[in-house]
Parts: sequence; C-alpha cells; structure tokens
Amino acid sequence: MRAALRATRAALQLFEPVVDCSTANSWDLRLQRLGHLFGRARDWDVFCLRMLPKAKRDLGNSDLRPLTRAAEIDRERAHKAVEDAIRGHAFSALILEIAQWAETGLAKPHAFGPRMDKRLKHMAPALLNRIHLRAKRKARHLNQLSVLELHALRKSLKRVRYDAQNLGALFPLRAARDYCKACQGVLQILGTIHDAAMTRRLAKRLTSNGAHSVAKLALERWSLRRAARAKLELETAVSKFKHAPVFWS
Repeated sequence: MRAALRATRAALQLFEPVVDCSTANSWDLRLQRLGHLFGRARDWDVFCLRMLPKAKRDLGNSDLRPLTRAAEIDRERAHKAVEDAIRGHAFSALILEIAQWAETGLAKPHAFGPRMDKRLKHMAPALLNRIHLRAKRKARHLNQLSVLELHALRKSLKRVRYDAQNLGALFPLRAARDYCKACQGVLQILGTIHDAAMTRRLAKRLTSNGAHSVAKLALERWSLRRAARAKLELETAVSKFKHAPVFWS
C-alpha cells in the first residue's frame, strides 16, 4: 500500500504540467500525509525485522535485546496508526475521489486539461525528461550531500523509476529496462544509507537506561560503518545513471 501511494504521487507529479494543478496538489498533500504515516510503520518494521537481526549477527557479543523490546512497542503503535487511517472515512474518500477523476478522464479526456487529448507517446518525452533532469540536478556535488539531501535524491529517483516503468511500454522495451536498472543500482545504495541513518534516528528515540545506552552505541557504530561502505559505491552507480541512455529520446 505504501508503494502504491508513492506510485500514485509519482504519476500526479509527472503529469503536473498538463492537469488541473489545484486538484492534483490537493490529492498530493493528502497522499503525502498518508505516506508519512505508512513510512513511520515501515521504518519500525525495517528496524525490528531487518536491521536489529543483521546487527546482532555482525556484532556477536553485543546484547541488543533491550532495544528490541522497546522498539516493538513503538512498532505496534505505528501499525495501529496505519490501521486507524485505513479504516477512516478520509482514506476511503480520497481513494474514491481519485478513482472517479480517472474514470472521468477515460470518458472525457478534455476534462484533464486542454492538452490531454494529444497522444501519450508524444507527451511522454517532455514529461520524462523533466523528472530525469530534476534527479540529475539533485545528484550534483555528490560527496558534499548531507543525509537529508541524499534522501531527497532517493525520493526523486524513485519517482523517475516509477514513471519510467509506467511509460516504458511506449518505447523499446530493452532500452527502458536498462534505464530502470541504472536507477535501481543507485536506489539500492541510497536505501542502505537511508536505513543506516534511520536506524540511528529510531534508536535515539527509544527510552534510555544503562543497558540501552550500551546497545545504542554499538548499533550506532555498526550503522555508520554500513553507511560508509555504501557511500564508497555511490559515485560509480550515480555515474552509470547519469550516462545511461534515455529511452524516450
């Protein structure tokens, strides 16, 4: 569901130049709020189910059980918030509004804007080029980017990948696949860096006592090492993305 929310936002942002901005922006903000809610639950899932088990295997003698027990409480709270949102009227209303809007477009293409009657393949290059160049700009001065800026690059590349996958069928399949592969190579490395930063951030939120402090320090050092190793591979992956032929030209 989180991936579907993100893909929906990517589609709305892709077609921003040719649709009613007031409508699209309203939905984008509501989808973003839901995305943050799902994102918090996802972070606690990754922390509890992936990062802590990996850290336990790598660190051996370090006892991370105090952090595990405390983190599970926050994980349950995050899941409860997601469940409450899904069962709420606002979520259902948003989904129905977007579905109705899309169905209107099938029946009346002009309802989306004055240029939506053009063939999609003719519009796609300009739309894809816009988000592609935006991602390339965010990747400049790579060695100077902060954790937040790297996360912004990751989000931008995810939008590029979603849109390339959605519109790739309009163009030669192999070229689209190669481009998406270059995107994915960067995203895997940025994902490792993001999860390492997220691990440190969530660990700091947990209630502290003597046992927690020792475990937090061990986990922080472990996550910093993971991020450092990933950053060594980042420049090569980003270079491959920047030089990957765009399949829509």
